[in-house]
Amino acid sequence: MKSCSNHWWKSSPERRGVITLIVILIFPVIMSLFGGMVDLARLWQARTELTTALDAAVLSGVKTWSEGGNSTANRSDARDDALEAAAANTVVGQNVNSPSTAEPVTLNANEGVGVDANDNASPDGELVLGALQTSGGGTIYTFCSNSSPGGSSSFAIRARKTVTVHSIWKELFGVNVAPFSITAESVGAILTGEPKIIHVQVISSTCP
Repeated sequence: MKSCSNHWWKSSPERRGVITLIVILIFPVIMSLFGGMVDLARLWQARTELTTALDAAVLSGVKTWSEGGNSTANRSDARDDALEAAAANTVVGQNVNSPSTAEPVTLNANEGVGVDANDNASPDGELVLGALQTSGGGTIYTFCSNSSPGGSSSFAIRARKTVTVHSIWKELFGVNVAPFSITAESVGAILTGEPKIIHVQVISSTCP
């Protein structure tokens, strides 16, 4: 019995040419998908790192503020501690020349002594001191930048930061791609004597 011929799979100049053409056409697509997946993973990583940094900032700051009392000096100390805690954390992708490295998180102190009840230069700054009010039987939290903590209001600090995350494409392929922006926000407050991260439903600068 004759063995089956396997000439159909053997290379020929024509077949090699077709395969080469297919590889040339598909390779950019594969690299684009790879680069996109890497960037998506790094964006997720960067957002997680930024949230962690802001959590650390507000927890450290509100703890210092509540322990020292509500005075101009202690509010300033709270800001300093919050900035230090944020800077102890890093976010990947901030360096345009080295997107794979991580850089410290820097917050603006947003300090303006006498501007409002909590010495905030702006209610929309990156670091805002305020008071946490509850309603709805303790199920709705409102962060008030214009109100001082005391009575039924708790010490609270909000941190919000937008960072630019640069694409890995330049580092991997030498191709310039527009950078991405990610934003995270965190509110820390003193509840039951301990600093905690709070999910706030309302943020206001005109609380009664």
